[in-house]
Amino acid sequence: MTPPPRLRLDAAIAAGLAPAGVQPRDLYRAWGAWTAWCQAEARDASWLSPEAGEAYLAHLLETQSGRSAYARFATFQIAAGLAWGPEASAHLALALRASRVTKKAAPADRWGRAEREVAKLPEAWQPAFRELLEVSRDAPETRRTLVWSAARIGSAASALARFSDFAAQAGARPIPTATLCQAWAESLSPGAAAISIASYLARVVDGFEKVLAPGIVYDAAAAVADRWAAQSGAEPPRKGKRSRIVPASDLDRIGFELMADADAAPLRRISEATRYRDGLLLAVAATLPERARALSALAFDRTVFLDAEGVIRFSIPGEHRKAPERRKRRRAFHASIRRPSLHRALARWQAVYRPMFDAGNWLWPSRLDQQHGLTEGRLGVIVGDLTEARLGRRVSIHLVRDCVATEIIEADPIGGAVRAATTLGHRDPRVTSDFYVHSDGIVVSTGWQDVIAGRIGSSRESLAI
Repeated sequence: MTPPPRLRLDAAIAAGLAPAGVQPRDLYRAWGAWTAWCQAEARDASWLSPEAGEAYLAHLLETQSGRSAYARFATFQIAAGLAWGPEASAHLALALRASRVTKKAAPADRWGRAEREVAKLPEAWQPAFRELLEVSRDAPETRRTLVWSAARIGSAASALARFSDFAAQAGARPIPTATLCQAWAESLSPGAAAISIASYLARVVDGFEKVLAPGIVYDAAAAVADRWAAQSGAEPPRKGKRSRIVPASDLDRIGFELMADADAAPLRRISEATRYRDGLLLAVAATLPERARALSALAFDRTVFLDAEGVIRFSIPGEHRKAPERRKRRRAFHASIRRPSLHRALARWQAVYRPMFDAGNWLWPSRLDQQHGLTEGRLGVIVGDLTEARLGRRVSIHLVRDCVATEIIEADPIGGAVRAATTLGHRDPRVTSDFYVHSDGIVVSTGWQDVIAGRIGSSRESLAI
């Protein structure tokens, strides 16, 4: 026979299961307040229903200040978790969060972010870029019309705005002459790598030749960009990418450890749900090494489907992938991966932890916003913070692709290059070898190639099964 909730609370406190810093007297005080409210409302204090939890929080908010009410409810949430168990009290986290989180505006999409960059341009330059943005958003199927991706428009506009500001400070006309471009490049040099400077210059030239002054060729400015690109070959890497490469299997292991920690906790609060979410993010990123833009589009029953026999099916629209804008509509990504352990983790996330955030389907919900999922930038911060804390190396989401490719090739020096290339979506394995492989003997044999081999179908034509 299951002991009454109050006896289970006593036993949990005696066993030292209360979180650090929470005093038993505070838990008993919270329990007493709950019992008194139930008696006044003619409710059974031993029955914790979602409706009762919401009503009790509403009562606290009516009778106390907001900060005090939330603090008292949070303490009761801990007591309830110890008394009824983590699963039965999990709905209190959603009630608390729904009450505290305010409605927020939708985060800007990729076109909205491009619009923000265009708005920073000098007024005389904005109409041409706004027209390009409108045409590109429609992505007409014709080669006679200039179409750029939102990212390309945003990056070109950003570079042009910085170039214009520099020209104004120098008292020069904002025209990409060799002299002005070289002066701007030298001003950027102390803090930026030569390859980055070459990229900024190329974007300025691109913006003038294709958008602001089509028909005019700026060969001198392009030559300056080429010289800085050539100079980059002699520079040592500033960020030390090689030193930040870790085995993809380590990222996956940490992800599953975080999820196990959340499951082992005696409580089910938003903090435990967040820990599970972050661990799942690492495991998914290592298994499906797509860019942050694609990972941010994952949502249950829209782009992620849990099929039978441990198969996870992904269907990511082309607009969330890296491709020429006019091809995005035809470049949707479809893949199926048979990985029972990740399948179980996703199913548990969907059933137990995901509802604690909101009623949405985004795979990565926000703690602060119930209307929208996490943006690609926020996903990058989470992965970077986790890897820095756990491994002492800050690994970006994009660098996860390097980690996966490197480990696959080290584990299989003969056939790994082809598998790594198809896993990352490269048509030419040389691209993978040149830009994504940084092998320094980081693995012996972790079996990660077997995880990748669980990919049983993909829209990538050359996938090796």
